[in-house]
Amino acid sequence: MVVVTTTFPDRDAAWSVVRPLVEERWAACVHVTTEVRSAYHWEGRLEEADEVVATCTTAESSVAAMVERLVDEHPYDLPQVLLSRVATTVDYAAWVEESVGGPA
Repeated sequence: MVVVTTTFPDRDAAWSVVRPLVEERWAACVHVTTEVRSAYHWEGRLEEADEVVATCTTAESSVAAMVERLVDEHPYDLPQVLLSRVATTVDYAAWVEESVGGPA
C-alpha cells in the first residue's frame, strides 16, 4: 500500500483534484487537512504560504497512474509529491486493492 502526500493552496483546490482520484478509482480514500504554514525556497526567494495537506491511499499497482493524474491536475508548477510505502492490516490492504484500479 502507498500513501501519497501533497500540498495545495487551499481546501477547494485540494478537493477538486483529490476527490476525482477516488471517483475514478485511482485512490481508495483521500484526506485533506486543515491549514498548515509552509516555508520553502522558490525561484531564489524564501517563501511562506498557508497550505493544506492532502493524503491519498492507493495500491502499489495504481500508484504510478494516480500520481500522473495528480500531477497533471495539480495547480502548482512543481507540486511536492511524497510516496510512502506502508504496512497495514491484511483486511485494510485487501480493501485498498479492491477499491482501486482506475476507471472501469
